[in-house]
Amino acid sequence: MDGYFINSLGADTMMLLGLGGTLLGGVLLLIFIFRRLRWWLRRWLKTTRPPSGLITGLRNLVLILLLLSISGILLSMGLFSRIYHRFTKEIPVAEIITRPMENHGPSPVTQIRYRPIGGGHDRYFFMRGDQWMIEGDIVKWKPWLNLLGLDTRYRLTRLQGRYLDIEAERSAPRTVVSLIDHAPDTDECHPFWRFLYRFGQKLPLVDTVYGNAAYQDSNSRSHYHVFVGTSGFLIRKRDL
Repeated sequence: MDGYFINSLGADTMMLLGLGGTLLGGVLLLIFIFRRLRWWLRRWLKTTRPPSGLITGLRNLVLILLLLSISGILLSMGLFSRIYHRFTKEIPVAEIITRPMENHGPSPVTQIRYRPIGGGHDRYFFMRGDQWMIEGDIVKWKPWLNLLGLDTRYRLTRLQGRYLDIEAERSAPRTVVSLIDHAPDTDECHPFWRFLYRFGQKLPLVDTVYGNAAYQDSNSRSHYHVFVGTSGFLIRKRDL
């Protein structure tokens, strides 16, 4: 189970059932209205005087309204569940394990094990600072594209250390490593991403393009999962 109230397949199924029931109920309601109007027209013209069938007509109307009500509820629940699922979806992108080192001078040093999700090998870094920070690029689509199933486009670019004290941040030794495997330094400014940063917000399908960073403490042995959502990166701590 993915932890959501109703998964995406359940939401789509409810939407299809609700839509189908609503269409069927609408057709039946139109047929009922047509037959009632035809009966009243015939009676007004006195071409025929069929039995009124009041009880049968009321029963049919109640059943049609009940079908429309149930279908409307299913359609609303399915739509709400799909919206909730799409806009709270979190895609795992990396795992990070931290292990503080000792006797490495005045600035803290942490061994970082970085594991990309979906391919790639583990990488190990020694990082200076009180915290570790992961950075990347984000393309946020228009909300209706998210609703239709298009996930946030992203790229992880850097992992670096971060100090809590502003003076240490300015003067203490820093560690910055690239997360773009087997690529020259110029790929940090890949032409595709440079184009998106410059013109992305002018494209009809793009909401915004921006750089994003998330950071966590590195003063204990911990295991973290990094996710990307509709608004950027987030970090969740896991048990070792």
